[in-house]
Amino acid sequence: MSGALLTALFSIIWKGTATAAVMVSAGRLALRLGPILTGVLISIPLNAGPGFFILSFDVDAAFLSTAGLFGFAVAGPVLIFSALTARLLLITSLLPALLGGLAAWAAGVWLLTLLPMTIWLACLSIIVSALLSWRLGRLPAGTPEIKQVDVPAGWRFLLLRSAIAGGVIASVATIGPYLAPFWSGLLFGFPTTLCANLWMLNGHYGRVFAARTLLASRINQSAYATLCLVLWLGDGLLPATLGVVVAFLAGMSVAGLVAIILHRRRSTE
Repeated sequence: MSGALLTALFSIIWKGTATAAVMVSAGRLALRLGPILTGVLISIPLNAGPGFFILSFDVDAAFLSTAGLFGFAVAGPVLIFSALTARLLLITSLLPALLGGLAAWAAGVWLLTLLPMTIWLACLSIIVSALLSWRLGRLPAGTPEIKQVDVPAGWRFLLLRSAIAGGVIASVATIGPYLAPFWSGLLFGFPTTLCANLWMLNGHYGRVFAARTLLASRINQSAYATLCLVLWLGDGLLPATLGVVVAFLAGMSVAGLVAIILHRRRSTE
């Protein structure tokens, strides 16, 4: 069996398993964690990190650095996606909310393609998107209370949805080595895991819980942004594969720090 085929198979298995594991964990623990910590859980960069790692066997550090820069910039439109989708979910059903949020994400990405990508443009994307996301994500007065749910999502409910979502994400992610750096960064920055988990949370815990979880996930986009930023900085300093490992550990460290801060804040309330 060729090395390329082995890499593709490993990518499919890992990404499918990672997506399923996050969905099952979120579905089972959401009742205990609440929307804020569940939002942190579903936004851990478990797809992007290993995805870049697998990609590093087929491309050089310069390719990964460029892809990381584009991925860093695309974190901005993800913030807008999260805020707008959450707002729409409170007034409509899941599919129109997702379509509206993804349209806003696509518009943000399109704007990024109009100018040569630099770290300054990427930072501007993050800042402007964060401000828009903060404005869009302010829930209006009269927002319904979270639906009372007494039991976590069932195993059959979770496994079915996680298998479907994991398979889709894993299959799409395997084409990364055949794309230009921009499209690789774009692919790993697409909010696939957020969409999959929103589908699951909305189905069992209700739209208000799902919307609040999606809003809470925005703070942990800092973990993905850190991963991409370190990846961009690593060009010329570290070999491709080692650079991805360092970037992933940096992103996971930020995710852990966010989780600790929010957990302590929740404990004092």
